[in-house]
Amino acid sequence: MAGQNRSGIIKTLVFVVLAAAIGGIYFWKNSELGRTSQLQEQTAELPMLVEFGSDTCAPCRQMEPILTELKEEYRGRAVVETVDVYEERDRAVEQKIRVIPTQIFLDSRGHEVFRHEGFMPKDDIISVFKEMGVK
Repeated sequence: MAGQNRSGIIKTLVFVVLAAAIGGIYFWKNSELGRTSQLQEQTAELPMLVEFGSDTCAPCRQMEPILTELKEEYRGRAVVETVDVYEERDRAVEQKIRVIPTQIFLDSRGHEVFRHEGFMPKDDIISVFKEMGVK
Protein backbone atom coordinates (compact mmCIF):
# COMPACT_ATOMS: atom_id res chain seq x y z
CA MET A 1 0.00 0.00 0.00
CA ALA A 2 2.81 2.40 0.90
CA GLY A 3 4.54 1.59 -2.41
CA GLN A 4 1.42 2.42 -4.39
CA ASN A 5 1.01 5.73 -2.53
CA ARG A 6 4.66 6.64 -3.14
CA SER A 7 4.27 5.79 -6.86
CA GLY A 8 1.22 8.07 -7.08
CA ILE A 9 3.11 10.93 -5.42
CA ILE A 10 6.05 10.50 -7.82
CA LYS A 11 3.74 10.51 -10.84
CA THR A 12 2.04 13.66 -9.55
CA LEU A 13 5.39 15.37 -8.98
CA VAL A 14 6.60 14.45 -12.47
CA PHE A 15 3.37 15.83 -13.95
CA VAL A 16 3.69 19.10 -11.97
CA VAL A 17 7.34 19.56 -12.98
CA LEU A 18 6.56 18.92 -16.66
CA ALA A 19 3.58 21.29 -16.58
CA ALA A 20 5.70 24.00 -14.93
CA ALA A 21 8.46 23.52 -17.52
CA ILE A 22 6.03 23.76 -20.44
CA GLY A 23 4.36 26.80 -18.90
CA GLY A 24 7.74 28.42 -18.31
CA ILE A 25 8.79 27.88 -21.91
CA TYR A 26 5.48 29.30 -23.16
CA PHE A 27 5.82 32.34 -20.90
CA TRP A 28 9.44 32.93 -21.94
CA LYS A 29 8.64 32.71 -25.65
CA ASN A 30 5.81 35.24 -25.27
CA SER A 31 7.51 37.57 -22.81
CA GLU A 32 9.69 40.62 -23.45
CA LEU A 33 12.72 38.53 -22.56
CA GLY A 34 11.80 35.99 -25.21
CA ARG A 35 11.25 38.71 -27.83
CA THR A 36 14.58 40.30 -26.95
CA SER A 37 16.30 36.95 -27.35
CA GLN A 38 14.57 36.36 -30.69
CA LEU A 39 15.58 39.87 -31.77
CA GLN A 40 19.20 39.11 -30.90
CA GLU A 41 18.99 35.89 -32.93
CA GLN A 42 17.74 37.87 -35.94
CA THR A 43 20.40 40.55 -35.62
CA ALA A 44 23.10 37.90 -35.20
CA GLU A 45 22.74 37.35 -38.93
CA LEU A 46 21.22 40.50 -40.41
CA PRO A 47 21.55 44.26 -39.96
CA MET A 48 18.41 45.88 -38.65
CA LEU A 49 16.36 49.07 -38.74
CA VAL A 50 14.06 49.57 -35.77
CA GLU A 51 11.68 52.50 -35.91
CA PHE A 52 10.13 53.69 -32.65
CA GLY A 53 6.86 55.54 -33.22
CA SER A 54 3.11 55.45 -32.80
CA ASP A 55 0.02 55.44 -34.98
CA THR A 56 -1.04 58.73 -33.29
CA CYS A 57 2.03 60.56 -34.66
CA ALA A 58 1.71 62.16 -38.13
CA PRO A 59 5.38 61.69 -39.19
CA CYS A 60 5.20 58.09 -37.95
CA ARG A 61 2.16 57.47 -40.17
CA GLN A 62 4.12 58.96 -43.09
CA MET A 63 6.94 56.51 -42.36
CA GLU A 64 4.62 53.48 -42.34
CA PRO A 65 4.40 52.88 -46.14
CA ILE A 66 8.13 53.50 -46.53
CA LEU A 67 8.97 50.94 -43.86
CA THR A 68 6.52 48.44 -45.35
CA GLU A 69 8.23 48.78 -48.75
CA LEU A 70 11.71 48.48 -47.22
CA LYS A 71 10.71 45.41 -45.25
CA GLU A 72 9.86 43.67 -48.53
CA GLU A 73 12.74 45.12 -50.58
CA TYR A 74 15.36 44.12 -47.99
CA ARG A 75 13.87 40.74 -47.01
CA GLY A 76 16.73 38.34 -46.37
CA ARG A 77 19.29 41.16 -46.29
CA ALA A 78 18.08 43.32 -43.38
CA VAL A 79 15.31 43.30 -40.80
CA VAL A 80 12.92 46.27 -40.67
CA GLU A 81 10.86 46.47 -37.49
CA THR A 82 8.49 49.04 -36.02
CA VAL A 83 7.88 49.48 -32.30
CA ASP A 84 4.87 51.34 -30.92
CA VAL A 85 6.28 53.32 -28.00
CA TYR A 86 2.95 53.25 -26.16
CA GLU A 87 2.52 49.49 -26.46
CA GLU A 88 6.19 48.67 -25.76
CA ARG A 89 7.13 51.49 -23.40
CA ASP A 90 9.93 49.48 -21.78
CA ARG A 91 11.76 49.10 -25.09
CA ALA A 92 11.43 52.81 -25.78
CA VAL A 93 12.83 53.68 -22.35
CA GLU A 94 15.63 51.13 -22.74
CA GLN A 95 16.62 52.73 -26.06
CA LYS A 96 16.36 56.27 -24.60
CA ILE A 97 13.79 57.37 -27.16
CA ARG A 98 13.15 61.11 -26.77
CA VAL A 99 11.28 61.91 -29.98
CA ILE A 100 9.09 59.89 -32.31
CA PRO A 101 9.69 58.70 -34.87
CA THR A 102 13.24 57.57 -34.11
CA GLN A 103 15.05 55.16 -36.41
CA ILE A 104 17.86 53.05 -34.97
CA PHE A 105 20.14 51.08 -37.29
CA LEU A 106 21.88 48.03 -35.82
CA ASP A 107 24.72 46.04 -37.34
CA SER A 108 24.61 42.26 -37.62
CA ARG A 109 25.91 41.94 -34.03
CA GLY A 110 23.06 44.11 -32.69
CA HIS A 111 25.20 47.19 -32.05
CA GLU A 112 23.76 50.61 -32.84
CA VAL A 113 25.56 52.24 -35.77
CA PHE A 114 23.23 55.15 -36.57
CA ARG A 115 20.25 56.94 -35.03
CA HIS A 116 17.89 59.48 -36.61
CA GLU A 117 15.03 61.42 -35.02
CA GLY A 118 12.02 62.58 -37.03
CA PHE A 119 10.77 61.70 -40.50
CA MET A 120 13.42 59.96 -42.60
CA PRO A 121 13.00 59.76 -46.38
CA LYS A 122 13.34 56.37 -48.04
CA ASP A 123 16.46 57.43 -49.98
CA ASP A 124 18.18 58.42 -46.73
CA ILE A 125 17.39 55.04 -45.18
CA ILE A 126 18.75 53.27 -48.27
CA SER A 127 21.92 55.40 -47.99
CA VAL A 128 22.46 54.32 -44.39
CA PHE A 129 21.91 50.68 -45.37
CA LYS A 130 24.51 51.09 -48.15
CA GLU A 131 26.99 52.62 -45.69
CA MET A 132 26.40 49.59 -43.48
CA GLY A 133 27.22 47.28 -46.41
CA VAL A 134 23.64 46.16 -47.03
CA LYS A 135 23.11 45.72 -50.77
